[in-house]
Amino acid sequence: MDTSEPPVYRPTDVKKLVDPLVDLGNLLLTDHDPPPDDSRDRIPSEEELLTTARDNTQYLFNKIWELEREKVDEAICAKLPRPILKLPREKVLPEKRELTKWEQYAQTKGIVKKKKDTKVYDESAKVSFLSHRNIITFHAFQLTINHAVVKRSFHLKVNLMF
Repeated sequence: MDTSEPPVYRPTDVKKLVDPLVDLGNLLLTDHDPPPDDSRDRIPSEEELLTTARDNTQYLFNKIWELEREKVDEAICAKLPRPILKLPREKVLPEKRELTKWEQYAQTKGIVKKKKDTKVYDESAKVSFLSHRNIITFHAFQLTINHAVVKRSFHLKVNLMF
């Protein structure tokens, strides 16, 4: 028989002296509440910091659940608005590089690079195989010899003139 008391949960309503800045697009809350009078000259304790963090997190979650919600794959999701604050990038945007002489020439002449096919079909063997540069790779090519099927994998070096 369990004689322990049920856990005591704190209320979900959070009262703030000064309304915090809430940017739901970035999931950011900036607390502007002044510290209590007795803690102005000392460092707040761990418990006070945890209480403040819990209250601010609860306030942010309350604001999130006031938003429009939708159900996605058996989960309830809130639609976040656009961010209010624009956060800076870690790195600057890359500058657009100049075209090389060949790229300029190709652009003026309308030359477009064609991609090579990676598979080649051999009509005589009725097999398609991979071709990389001048090496043709036959994968699991089946040869019928005396009613026995033998699987082989080998490389054949051929100079292709396509």
